[in-house]
Amino acid sequence: MIRFVSCFIFLFTVNVLSALPMRDIRDVRVEEQTPFGLKFRDHIWCSKELRMMLEADNVSEDSILDSLKKLPAGGEIVVQTLRSNVNPKKVRAYEFKVKDAKGKLMLNITVADSTAKDADQEGQVILTSLPLPKLSKGTLTVEIRDQVSKQLYEYKIETQEE
Repeated sequence: MIRFVSCFIFLFTVNVLSALPMRDIRDVRVEEQTPFGLKFRDHIWCSKELRMMLEADNVSEDSILDSLKKLPAGGEIVVQTLRSNVNPKKVRAYEFKVKDAKGKLMLNITVADSTAKDADQEGQVILTSLPLPKLSKGTLTVEIRDQVSKQLYEYKIETQEE
C-alpha cells in the first residue's frame, strides 16, 4: 500500500510540474573559445517570462499590464560572458551595436562590465540585455567592441517576425 501511495504521489507531482511554465536556463552558453554568448528573446517570450515572474510575486493584473507595456517591441538580446572575463579591479567598457538585415543601425550603447549580474549558469554572468526597439525579420548583426583593447567581435542572430 505504501508503495502504491508513493508511486501515486510521484506521478501526480510529475504531472503537475510538467504543466507549469518552466524557464530553460541552458540556452545561453559561453564557450571557452568565444568571449560572449548571445541569445535573442522575442517580445512574446519576454512577455510570458515577465508575466510568470510577476504572477509568482502576486502582483496585481493592472501592474502586470503596465509592466508588459514597457517591454521593448523587438524583444531583447541577452549577452553573457564567463565570470573569469570580468575583473572588478580592471573595469572594461563594451560598445554594442545592433544592425538589422539591411545594415541599418538599430541600437548603439556602451556598457561597463561592472554592471554584470549573475547568470543561471555557473561561472557565467549576464553582461547586459540589449532592448530592441522593433523586430527586424532576418539576420541581426551584433558588434561588440572592447573599449580598452579595441578588439571587435561580430555575431549573427536569426530572428523571425511574430
